[in-house]
Amino acid sequence: MDAATRPVSSGKDLDSLGRRFREGDRKALARLISVVENHPGRSKAVFEQLGADALAQHAYLIGITGSPGAGKSTLVNLLARRIVDQGRTVGILSIDPSSPFTGGAFLGDRVRMNELTGVPGIFVRSMATRGATGGLAKAAFDICKLYEAFGKDVIIVESCGAGQTDYDFVKLAYTILLVSVPGMGDFIQMQKAGIMEIGDIHVVNKMDKGGEEIALQIDLMLDTDPRETSWRPPVVQTNGITGAGVERLLGEIWRHRAHIEQNGLLARRKERIAREKILELVKYGTLDYMSSHIIGDAELEELTKQVCRQEGTIYSVAEGILGRLFPEAKL
Repeated sequence: MDAATRPVSSGKDLDSLGRRFREGDRKALARLISVVENHPGRSKAVFEQLGADALAQHAYLIGITGSPGAGKSTLVNLLARRIVDQGRTVGILSIDPSSPFTGGAFLGDRVRMNELTGVPGIFVRSMATRGATGGLAKAAFDICKLYEAFGKDVIIVESCGAGQTDYDFVKLAYTILLVSVPGMGDFIQMQKAGIMEIGDIHVVNKMDKGGEEIALQIDLMLDTDPRETSWRPPVVQTNGITGAGVERLLGEIWRHRAHIEQNGLLARRKERIAREKILELVKYGTLDYMSSHIIGDAELEELTKQVCRQEGTIYSVAEGILGRLFPEAKL
């Protein structure tokens, strides 16, 4: 078994990994990512080992989303190289759909970004959603925090392109790129799904296939796009093969960063992300406690059968279970 994926079995292992992590050992980073991805219950111990500084918020998080096949991975590749050329370090988290058979990353972005693995200053990790909705894996927040603790200046998170369920993406990134391509009906789908509003920057990739028309449509629609500040999302045309437009795209990212910093929105976005993570931890902690101490699988199965026999309702059963945890709670 590879050292980077070997299970961490004890607190002593975490001590050793924490020490190596603080010394800049990339293999230690890889193993700690595996810990928080495969054993969410150990995340608290990991960050306690790394210390309070590990939870500092100094890196800038860029989110890239859009339909499958829009060329998101290629754009991530090009952006990461240019960011490194500017003297910054980059951590990439690429989130793929889960295989229905193994639960692993189905598309394998680590294959598509393999050429980045040897580039100094860039660390790439691909992971599966494992059933998490909204295009994000549950461990994404913790992995981003590990990148920050490791000293990465910029973190790029690429969603799996869940389309109409991609809303959870706004809970993680500071600047969100929404990628579309000509000829795939993306513009109509984005309107129908209502995800146009999440894009801070709109990217029309594969511009050589007729990007002018869809770019114009998006730009016209943005005339009625309500924003919490005066920011108007730019529409940038790119070509992931030739690299055309990528330099301008990066410039728009830094322009958006400056905008939300000056307007106090960056601080508010960080607060929102922290709030969502707190609620998520409370939710999963409550579910774990309930399954371990309140109601077991056998009883839950019997209650489910009672509902199907019309001996109760879903709502009354759920409220009864909730009442065991919190006597005054109501649905």
